[in-house]
Amino acid sequence: MCNNSLKVHKVGHTVFRYLFLLTIFLIKINAIEINEKSSSIELLSQSFIYIDHTSSLSKDEVLRKTFKPVKEESLNFGIISKSRVWIRFTLQNTTNQPLEKILEYANIKPEEIVLYDDNITHYDGLFYEERSSLRPTFHIRLEANESKSFLISAKSETTALIAKLTLWNQESFQDYDLMEKLFICAFFTLLLTLLIYNLLIYVFTKDPIYLYYIGYLYGAIVFELIYLGILQIYILPHEMTILLTKATLLSVMLLVIPMILFTMKLLKTERFAKLHFGLQLYLYGYPLIALLAYDNFLFTLNILGVLLPLVFLMLFSGYYAYKKGTKEAILYLLGWGFVLLILGFAILQSLGIFNIFEYFRRTTELAFALEAFMFSIAITYRIKRIDQEKEQLNTRLMEVQKDTQAHLEKLVKLKTKELEESLMMKEVLYQELQHRVKNNLSFIVSLLELQALKVNSEALKTELYNTINRINSFSKLYELFLYGREENGIEKTKNYFKAIFEKLETQFNKSVTATFEIEYELPHQHLLYFGLILNELVTNAFKHAFEEEGKIFISLYQRDNSLYFIIKDNGKGYVEQPQTLSLGKTIVETLVKKQLKGFIETLSHSGTEITIKINVKHLK
Repeated sequence: MCNNSLKVHKVGHTVFRYLFLLTIFLIKINAIEINEKSSSIELLSQSFIYIDHTSSLSKDEVLRKTFKPVKEESLNFGIISKSRVWIRFTLQNTTNQPLEKILEYANIKPEEIVLYDDNITHYDGLFYEERSSLRPTFHIRLEANESKSFLISAKSETTALIAKLTLWNQESFQDYDLMEKLFICAFFTLLLTLLIYNLLIYVFTKDPIYLYYIGYLYGAIVFELIYLGILQIYILPHEMTILLTKATLLSVMLLVIPMILFTMKLLKTERFAKLHFGLQLYLYGYPLIALLAYDNFLFTLNILGVLLPLVFLMLFSGYYAYKKGTKEAILYLLGWGFVLLILGFAILQSLGIFNIFEYFRRTTELAFALEAFMFSIAITYRIKRIDQEKEQLNTRLMEVQKDTQAHLEKLVKLKTKELEESLMMKEVLYQELQHRVKNNLSFIVSLLELQALKVNSEALKTELYNTINRINSFSKLYELFLYGREENGIEKTKNYFKAIFEKLETQFNKSVTATFEIEYELPHQHLLYFGLILNELVTNAFKHAFEEEGKIFISLYQRDNSLYFIIKDNGKGYVEQPQTLSLGKTIVETLVKKQLKGFIETLSHSGTEITIKINVKHLK
């Protein structure tokens, strides 16, 4: 009996010894062998992984689960906010002396990373107060010929979770980390240089487009500081880092708002009503959305879901402006093309499809730098174009001055000739007088147009162009007297009205057609009054009645003893505002009621119809 027990004991001891040796053998097979020269070693492809989809298991519970081997050097899980990834690997020190290495988790964004080294637990991550490097790092130690297993858990709730492990020597890691920091310093130096340069230009030019661009560069710098984790790790306190993570959309607002203003100014989007409205909608709506999305207060919103439509809107605005003749828009399109490319790669990364940043780590910084460079060139081109326009206006002004001088010389000769040809004196003097007035009016218009280009205030610029249109009404009348002498009275009135409309159509650049029904011959002394009235009413229609296209109907006819002058459009209609009385409205009411002794009636239904009724006896 005793011999049987002894045999059983020996068999059990032998089985246990073989199982122990088998376990040691399996560990050594899976172990990653390292020595004092081992550095920049990729570990993930030699590791095992387990995903806790509830993020609720403890270390001991996870170790009882089945880990799967990993073949890739990097894994992109996308946004898995409710899951935690566990990575297990074994290191074998093949030397006869202790080794100290640095383990780098090559991703900036995870909020929580934990390394389990036997019974010692190391913490790191974006929210870890004692973090000192851009990427999470851990110092590990292996004794001589020691084989040790390590366990890492990683969790990220706001960004894509990417797993990549690299083992470094101390000196190699310091060199690598230094190169990374030098690149980042060079990038921020470039942005700061552009910011200071444009700030100096703004100080001297006072052009608001430079102010918007400076705001955009400042926003880009802050955004990159957040994206790289520099602001959270080195500058902000721990509490502010948590708040900043919850307010991602609010921090991006520093980048979005000045960019929208820059776009509107550079492309002059006020010319395109629908595009301008879309940009304004983002300009005023984005801050509200960002506030409501703070810490998922009202709804959960991915930042890409907000920014991607805006990028497409800006790209389309640039394309449309380029098609409409804004040459610098091509540079704007190239700049935003780089941003769209980066956003596309960011979406692929967040979905876990493809991570380009694994192969080209500084793609984001390079795209921002190229975009800023393109925008700077676009602004420079804009300045050059404005200077060319000013030079053309100056040349035109000099030509007008020369023409005026030539006409004055001709007038002297004509007046000498008038003494000899008394029968032709009245006719020649009449024509020459019209030439002088017309050219002087053109000279005044040129001066006002030059002044309008130098004015920064949009309100003042609008008033200058309104004044130009009123002067053009005088000019067209004199032109009619000069070149329309062979026309009958009704045809002359119609051509005068057409000339005023065509001038306004050119200025406002809208697709508006006009229909003229002129059945009455206006006396010469009253043509100017009707021209001014038409100018003010049609100007108002272009400004307020139409977004892009429309129709205007202009009628002049007599019924019994009354003359009817009707201007009608198919626009948005007219809302009466008795508390405001613009200069244009004052001009119309003064001419109709005091000069022509008539009255005016306004109807608004499917457009606006203004009827002016005058007794014909006041026109004699």
